[in-house]
Amino acid sequence: MASFILRCRMVFFSWRFLLNLLLVLVITSWIPLLAQTYTLKDSNGVVLQEQTVKVRAWTSWHKMMKPGAPDFKSHLYAVSTHFGVCLLISFSVWSVTRRQLQKKMLRTEHTGDDPDSSNTPPEKGEDHD
Repeated sequence: MASFILRCRMVFFSWRFLLNLLLVLVITSWIPLLAQTYTLKDSNGVVLQEQTVKVRAWTSWHKMMKPGAPDFKSHLYAVSTHFGVCLLISFSVWSVTRRQLQKKMLRTEHTGDDPDSSNTPPEKGEDHD
């Protein structure tokens, strides 16, 4: 449990993680998060007109910044869902990649090899065992 909390702290306070989270939020801000369908029916129940309004994430973020927004709760739900999903995805990716990087670094310390030396071709005139 302590290692998980330490890993969370290391990931959340990394500038690379925060930059990645910001990029994910900006890139996914064009996805529609709210969709409302309005249906106009006559007295017999026949549909006269139907219209669907899709609200993109950036619109919800923009309306949240305005003081006294009339539909604050619906936009708050959309913004919190957008932020939560992006945070969860970014944290999962960074947590896994950080763990893999730490394992690679530990292997390198035990063997004493440079991790990049195995990928470089030998210089001219060197032995090719």
